[in-house]
Amino acid sequence: MLIAKGVLAVQAAVSDELNIKKVNAGRIDGAIIDVNVFHYLLGQQKQNTVLKERLKINKKLLAHKKLYMSMLINIDTPPAG
Repeated sequence: MLIAKGVLAVQAAVSDELNIKKVNAGRIDGAIIDVNVFHYLLGQQKQNTVLKERLKINKKLLAHKKLYMSMLINIDTPPAG
């Protein structure tokens, strides 16, 4: 609703990692990201120590989403086990 009214501007991003960098650089005010992805990305590189101190997750959960997994099934390989 806020987007449709022009109150909230939205930018598409290539990745969550890029969004984190944009927030840190002040290019955007905030980003929507899964809390687990946020913590994972910040834990990946030592240079993210500064980001850990500067960026925080909002405690208010916006939505619960279902996760789906897709995988390649190779009919030529017998099942493990």
